[in-house]
Order: sequence, then structure tokens, then C-alpha cells
Amino acid sequence: MVVEAVWQYTHHILHGLSTHRGPILTVANWSGEWPGLVGMLNLNGSLTKAGVAYSTLWSEDFTDDFFLSGLRQWLAGEAVRHDRSHVHALKEFRLPAQAEEMGTRLARVLGRDKAIMGIFDEGCMGMYNAIIPDELLHRTGVFKERLSQSALFAEMQQVSDEEALAVRSGWTARGCALRPAPIRKPT
Repeated sequence: MVVEAVWQYTHHILHGLSTHRGPILTVANWSGEWPGLVGMLNLNGSLTKAGVAYSTLWSEDFTDDFFLSGLRQWLAGEAVRHDRSHVHALKEFRLPAQAEEMGTRLARVLGRDKAIMGIFDEGCMGMYNAIIPDELLHRTGVFKERLSQSALFAEMQQVSDEEALAVRSGWTARGCALRPAPIRKPT
């Protein structure tokens, strides 16, 4: 049994749970006042991505019938099942024609021109579920540039406010809404 009373804990226990041989039950309070729910949902997403079976229960105060009957079920060796009527297979989903056409056009552009996406601290706090594997992303024409929030902060400390404002003014003057001018390909 592992009990965590923190906002996020996946990075502390996912590696052990990924090879754990016994049943796994994740439990969290259903209250925004106390830590637990966000951490449990991230852990569940990470376990799902890792292909690890688990059951889940939640409660406001752990005295309700839903929680207690689910706990009895799990302690009896049964997996806890939930209503999944809101879950639909992706193959059943259909985009509106206009959105599908826009997505197809974007896919062609990315396949031809490629793009680099900046990623800050990928997988921080154990968010394994939020990491898109490079080999899958590359097929879409998108590549990652891994960035560090702490390195960015450290570099920002080396720039004076005057220099930062001058750069910002130059970008704004070009109508770029705080983005540098686009890089032009040679003709």
C-alpha cells in the first residue's frame, strides 16, 4: 500500500507500479480542498499509457455506498468497473466536414514543410501520459525541441529589463504580437 498526500506523485511510484504483480487500486478524495484528485488522474493516465491494469475509486469522505461497495468488490479480488457510456472509440468519431478538410490541409503542410514544437520540461512531475513518443510525432511532420523552464529562467536573469523591453518593442512594431518575424526560405 502506498499513500501519498500531495498534489502530484506519479514520478514517485509509476516506475514501481509498472512492474508490480498484484492488483492496483488508485483512490482519491473528490474535493478541490485537498490534494489527491489531480495526482490520481495523472497516475491513472500514466498507468493506462503504460498498459498497466488498475482499478479506481474516489469519494468526498469515503463513507458513501459507491466507495464502500467498490472497495469491498476490489478487496474480494474483482476489478472495479465504472459506467463507460460516455467513452467512445475514436473510430466512431467523425469531424465536421470543414474541420476534417482543414486537418487534411494542415497534415499535408506539416508533411511537406515540417515543424518544430517547443516542449518545456516534458514529463515533469511524472506526466508520462503527456509525452507523445517521438517516433509517432515525427510521422506527422512535427519534431520536438526540448526546453528547460529552469534554464530559460536562468537565461532571463542575464538580460536587463531595458534589453527585454527593446526586443519586445521591436517585435510589436513589426505587428508580430510578441512573436519574432517568420523565417523566410531562400528562393
